[in-house]
Amino acid sequence: MKKWALVSIISVLCLSFFCPSAVSANSGVIWEEFDKGINAVTSQNTGSILVINPKNPSVLYLGTELFGGVYKSLDGGTRWSRMNNGLPYGSINALVIYPENPEILYLMMEYWDSSGHHSGMYKTNNGSASWTKVRQEDSPTLYCLEINPKAPDNLYGCQKENGIMVTNDGGQTWTDELAGWTVNGIAIDPDNPETLYAFGVGIRKSTDGGATWNDANTGLTDGIIDQIAISPSEPQIIYLSYGGWPTGLFKSDNRAESWTEVTGTIPWISLNTLKVDPKNTNILYAVGIDNANNSRIWKSTDGGVNWQLLDITVPNRFEDFAIDPLNTNNLYTAMSPYGVYKSQDGGQSWALANEGLKAFITGAIATDPKTPTTVYASVAYTGLYKSLDSGKNWFLLCKQDFAKNIFKLLINPKDPRFIYALTLHDGVWKSADGGQTWEAAHEGLPAINDLPSLAMDPQNPSTLYLGTGSNGLYKSVDNGVTWTAAKTWNSDEVLIYSIAVDPQDSSTVYLGTGTRSGIGWYMSLLKSSDSGSAFREINNGLGGDYQYYYPREILINPQDSQIVYLGSSGGVFKSVNGGEEWMLTTDGLGFTDINALLVDPKKPSILYVTDSYMGVYKSQDAGASWGEMNSGLPVKKVYAMAINPQNPGILYAGTAYHGIYRTSLKAFLPLIRK
Repeated sequence: MKKWALVSIISVLCLSFFCPSAVSANSGVIWEEFDKGINAVTSQNTGSILVINPKNPSVLYLGTELFGGVYKSLDGGTRWSRMNNGLPYGSINALVIYPENPEILYLMMEYWDSSGHHSGMYKTNNGSASWTKVRQEDSPTLYCLEINPKAPDNLYGCQKENGIMVTNDGGQTWTDELAGWTVNGIAIDPDNPETLYAFGVGIRKSTDGGATWNDANTGLTDGIIDQIAISPSEPQIIYLSYGGWPTGLFKSDNRAESWTEVTGTIPWISLNTLKVDPKNTNILYAVGIDNANNSRIWKSTDGGVNWQLLDITVPNRFEDFAIDPLNTNNLYTAMSPYGVYKSQDGGQSWALANEGLKAFITGAIATDPKTPTTVYASVAYTGLYKSLDSGKNWFLLCKQDFAKNIFKLLINPKDPRFIYALTLHDGVWKSADGGQTWEAAHEGLPAINDLPSLAMDPQNPSTLYLGTGSNGLYKSVDNGVTWTAAKTWNSDEVLIYSIAVDPQDSSTVYLGTGTRSGIGWYMSLLKSSDSGSAFREINNGLGGDYQYYYPREILINPQDSQIVYLGSSGGVFKSVNGGEEWMLTTDGLGFTDINALLVDPKKPSILYVTDSYMGVYKSQDAGASWGEMNSGLPVKKVYAMAINPQNPGILYAGTAYHGIYRTSLKAFLPLIRK
């Protein structure tokens, strides 16, 4: 059990890949995207990939790393649209365009379904309007991809530690080359596509389309090569950069027959991208990490001897770079978390070009209990957003560091000016003015380890409870100004994952915990009748295999506090006697990993759940049966959900990498059972 708490919530979100096909959906359920003003792309490792149409440079493509799919812009990055027709829900490793006919693109991606992990190559012949898997069985897992500029069925891919693979039939079949050799990337001579370069620990060259290879290291030092770049206008000129140790920039004037050092003093320690201006072989751009571990973009106008820092003054991680081949003053950089920036003056100034990019994680959603049109949403790595018109339009309310990792929002129901944000790494933060300003609410708290939890007393909203992982339960009675220990256990004896306070009796507090038993951990529900000072176990019905579930959320019926629900990693449990006995209630729902559990505040027999696999489900009979309500949702991974307590006619859902959606609950037809 403990290991669950040690995994960050963002990692959990990024690694919960399984997303089975939909069961029959309600024809009358309509979700609509409501996230205008929120534009972001969340990446984690390799980052996003930028591709530009060489014949019409106003057409760009962005391949996202974490499940956002492919985006396309027709106007030089001003607006973007999703282009995922035919693609599974997965992570894109590589994206290439065929320059002779730019309607043809290939991508490599990894995805997960009910049968496990898969790697597939997909192709479009219509500029990404639709995608087709090139073969039914899995393709090799490739981390880079290059296309022969004169033969669209001839592609090369790198397998990192196991050489490269070659296909001459558009991905139907593949052959291994350079097996056992670590490859960081491949480059193809644009004038003579039979000439290839593979780089990693040194560089190797082929002049026969990859059939044979020879070392091309004359003049180079030993080390790992990060990037190479061929000059489009003079392909005999090639630049390469070392990453780590040693460092340095080298140049060849004779297609890698020999190399000379340009400079041993470079401003980076590793590179994501190295590009040469398509018209001027002396202008280079480098995207990478500097000595202070900051992500940067540099420009050289003298063939790499000197470098100028191109400063984009926003928190960022630059990931890819593209140059307009017709107007080389137009530059684009893909970056996390804001998506794409564009320069029209050779990199001296930059502006966001990300409208329509919605590949972000929604960490939490909350509605103002007195003003139903006011909604808040946290976006991972970006900040806290606010809408004043029920989600139609959003603006960035707070971009402080803490706001980039909020995963729970609580609003005082009696005074909505007071908002509390629970973060993954920065503890609890508080606003007393509707989110305009924030201050840390940490006084008296220990170090918060593992995954924290936060709850508010509905009757006395100035009273808060905070679970600090394995450091016990803490309580504040002054709106989070100060905290005192309510209940502590021996170190690592109890891990607190969820908290709920009885809306009719403030002295009754529930905890969802992981409790040590011998050398193992098991799920345990605890109940206090004295405002959190003493607790007893209430696990009747939670034994057997159930004890290994993760207790994500506890929900108490607002009109009958004897009815309690537990949303777990194995489904929904229900008690009708204040937690004394529990029963799994998943008819129509099945085994599911609950992310959020809501009750209709006016009609508490109506419940809603979301999970990482099946989307949104609704029960109209207090959990006895469930039906799905997913029509209009592009994905089934829903992490956050909200309903206004005073106006429960609108439901909000925050998806994984596909934006925020809203639906009118009055529009639903009878639910269709699974």
